[in-house]
Amino acid sequence: MEDQIIALFQFLFDSMSNIGTSFSSFAGSSTDTVVTTVNGVATVIKPIGYALLALFALLEMAQLSERVGNVTGFMGAGLVINVLVKLCLCKLVVDNSTEICTFLVNLGDDILNRIGVVSVSNIDTALLRQNLQNAFPDWWDIFGQLGFFIVAMIFVFISAIAVTVVKVIYAARYLELYAMTAVSPIPLSTCLSKHFNAAPNFIKSLFAVCLQGGLLMLVTKIFNVIFVNEMNSIGAIPVNGWVMIWSMLGSILFNSILFLVGSLQTQKWAKSICHAM
Repeated sequence: MEDQIIALFQFLFDSMSNIGTSFSSFAGSSTDTVVTTVNGVATVIKPIGYALLALFALLEMAQLSERVGNVTGFMGAGLVINVLVKLCLCKLVVDNSTEICTFLVNLGDDILNRIGVVSVSNIDTALLRQNLQNAFPDWWDIFGQLGFFIVAMIFVFISAIAVTVVKVIYAARYLELYAMTAVSPIPLSTCLSKHFNAAPNFIKSLFAVCLQGGLLMLVTKIFNVIFVNEMNSIGAIPVNGWVMIWSMLGSILFNSILFLVGSLQTQKWAKSICHAM
C-alpha cells in the first residue's frame, strides 16, 4: 500500500510536468491537417477582406478628394501617392494574413518551448516512504495505510481536477489561435481605415494568446517547484510527527487551488503585457 500512496503523489507531479506535452499535437506544423484546413478557410474568407479593403479605399479616396481640391502642385499628387502606397501595403497584409499569424504563433511557441525545457527535480520517494512510516508508527498496518490512502487520494483528486482545468485552458488556447488565424483577413483588411482600424488590436490580441502559452508554462513550472519543495523540504519526520504529513497534504491542496487561479489569470496578464483589449 505504501507504493500506491507514493504513486499518488508521483501521479500528481507527472500530471503537472506533462501539461506542456499533453496537447503538443495542437501545435502541429505547416503540413498538419488542422493547420491546412485553417489556411483553407482563411483563403476562402480573403475575398471578404478584399471587399472591405476596397470599401475603405473608396472612403479614403472620397476624403482625399476634398483635401486635394484645395491643394495644387506636387503636394496634391503626394497625397494621392501616399494613399496608393498605403493601399498597396494593406493589400500585401491581407494577402499574407495567414503568414503573419503563423509567424506570431511560432514566436509564441518558441517562448513556450524555451520555458518548457527548464527542468524541475523529482520528488524524493525514499524520503517520503520513510516519513510516512515515521509519522504513523502505531497504526501503520494495512488498515492505517488504507485510511491514509483514501484521504490522500481525495486530496490528490481535487488537485488533479485543477491540473485538468489547466490542460483544458492550454488546449483551448490553440483552438483560439486557429480561429483567429482563419478569420485574420477580415480584421487585417481594416488597416487602411483611420476610424475603424481593428488590425493593430487584432495583432496585439493574437500575440497575447500566443504569449499566454508561455505564461501558462511559467506558472506550471513555478508550482511544480513548489510541489516538489513541499514534498522534499519537510526533512526527516520524527516518530509520531503525523501533523507534518497532514500539513503537507493541506499545503499541496492549497497550492493546487492557487495554481488553478493563477492559470486562469494568465489571459489577463498576457493582454495587459500586450496592451490588448
